[in-house]
Amino acid sequence: MTDAARLEDRGIKLSICGAAFFVVLAFGFAYATHSDGVWLDGAYSAVDILISVLGLFVARLVARPGDDTYPFGYAAFEPLLVLFKGVLILLVLAWAGVTAAFQLASGGNETAAGLVVVYGVIAAAGCFAVAARIRRYAEQTQSDILAVDMKDWLIDGYLSLGIAVAFLIGFVLQHSAFTAWAPYVDPLVVLSMVLATIIIPLRIIRESWFEMTQRSIDKEDKDDQHAIAREVLRPYGAPEFRLRSVWQGRELYSHIYVLLPKSGTHPLANVAAQDEVRQQLPEKFLDLASVVSMDVVFTADRDLADGPQRFAR
Repeated sequence: MTDAARLEDRGIKLSICGAAFFVVLAFGFAYATHSDGVWLDGAYSAVDILISVLGLFVARLVARPGDDTYPFGYAAFEPLLVLFKGVLILLVLAWAGVTAAFQLASGGNETAAGLVVVYGVIAAAGCFAVAARIRRYAEQTQSDILAVDMKDWLIDGYLSLGIAVAFLIGFVLQHSAFTAWAPYVDPLVVLSMVLATIIIPLRIIRESWFEMTQRSIDKEDKDDQHAIAREVLRPYGAPEFRLRSVWQGRELYSHIYVLLPKSGTHPLANVAAQDEVRQQLPEKFLDLASVVSMDVVFTADRDLADGPQRFAR
């Protein structure tokens, strides 16, 4: 196991242990306070546990080289896992939102607001601490799984902080002339949590779907790759080239087609020089990705340089 894989493994295990602790904490407080807002916070952590356990398996899987079953490796399993996580979070938020709407229509939900404030402060502090640690692991490993985990811990921390503030208001209402409004705090908190976070699973689903369907990379990313390719090819006469790239999780797949003149001599006309370029390009591209899979094709035919040829009967 490489150092990066070891750190990723450690980060995922930290996420699993942290999420397990907060699930117990949240469900315990949810039972004691009868708060659906706390329940939703615990459900969010429960999703993290499930995905982190699966992520531990996927992280080890994507580190394996290609074989007869998966000749291009296992990188596609990473965006598949992220897509599953996005869908699961979306379902949890949808269920919580519908439940909260029914509660608002039926008179709200009585809770022990003071205890919820205590829970919110403890949970927020713990989530921010775990997020800070996982951020370090994500930066060191360039792991999509840990990057998503870190964002989830930050979101969970802000949700817990929001719960604390909202129920502090609810606690004040319970001990004021506006006590009749206090039961509406819990469903309003749940709806606010849903509305504030619904964009997160939607964005996760969108990005992972693009990776799975091999949609073209963003323009800024593509410009960086073109700049590196031009830098490598400049000493060889700066020939024209075509570049096509897609991401699958942390792995960058690139095809580069170098167009050479059909006649005359050229620095890249011999195989030794071509092999030098084939070695230099992926080494440089490792500045952009932790794993690079690359094919470099040299051709004098402009049609062939336009990309893989497709044939049909």
